[in-house]
Amino acid sequence: MVLLVSFAFGNAETKCQENRQKAQQSQNIGGYVPQCDANGNYTKLQCVGSAGQCFCVDPSTGKFIKRATTSEECD
Repeated sequence: MVLLVSFAFGNAETKCQENRQKAQQSQNIGGYVPQCDANGNYTKLQCVGSAGQCFCVDPSTGKFIKRATTSEECD
């Protein structure tokens, strides 16, 4: 029983993955689509491709920290 519960929760999407999927399904051309790392966290540098604007976020929450152009600025 415990094994089944662990398996079920092992496939849960992270907040970043959920938000990414929602953004992709919205078909909002040029809209912001969050980028997630291999662990499902937000990548430190997020960019809105159509606008050419990038910004740093908290990897756990995706919350805006500051504008940036490179990931090094987010360290």
